[in-house]
Amino acid sequence: MTQNGDAVSTGDSFWDVSGYQPVVKRAESGLQMCGELSRMVLERAEIEKDYAKRLKSWAHKWRDNLDHGFSVLFKPTLSLLIKITPG
Repeated sequence: MTQNGDAVSTGDSFWDVSGYQPVVKRAESGLQMCGELSRMVLERAEIEKDYAKRLKSWAHKWRDNLDHGFSVLFKPTLSLLIKITPG
């Protein structure tokens, strides 16, 4: 914006005195958000790791206990589950 050929500041320009502060605040907020997202993903990974461990334990328990009748149907599924579950 100009007035009589001279630039007039509107007070919201990056180049004004302290005009950089919103940019710095946004960068800091972005850094904080990345940290929170990282913690969220790590927490989710821990939950899934615990779930996989418990599921594998459950599959071992039932594979070993199914020695009668329909064990023929379920043992292959439980064995596959044990094989593909990490941990």
